[in-house]
Amino acid sequence: MDSICPNCDSKVLLSGAVKLGDIVNCPKCGEELEVISLNPVELDYTPDEDEYHDDDQDNYQY
Repeated sequence: MDSICPNCDSKVLLSGAVKLGDIVNCPKCGEELEVISLNPVELDYTPDEDEYHDDDQDNYQY
């Protein structure tokens, strides 16, 4: 099985039993990618934990 890296358009070979949510690394650019579809296999960027935490809200004064 293989898919395409959304970052560099390189082919990413996937071996073994691939499941939704699996994390793989692109061998060319090193980007960490998540399996978001199995038929066909599609990869997307992994969620960045920093995107979900807004530091500006921590110090907000009401």
